[in-house]
Amino acid sequence: MSLEGIEANLAHFTQSAHFLSTWLQQKEKMLTALGPIATEPNMVKSQLHQVQVNQPKSHLYQTFILFWSIGVVK
Repeated sequence: MSLEGIEANLAHFTQSAHFLSTWLQQKEKMLTALGPIATEPNMVKSQLHQVQVNQPKSHLYQTFILFWSIGVVK
């Protein structure tokens, strides 16, 4: 592998690490906001609603990462 190829792979790895770090931070914030797993039915409904509200954002981000990783988005 050429030096340019290695450099391109390193750049891709670095960008991927950044996206993964951002995604993990978002998941950590969501888990912090939800708190411990509820056992009371109304709290369970509330937590489920919070997850459902945040899921579309997460799905869009995951789709972007997928497209970026295969080179569709630069």
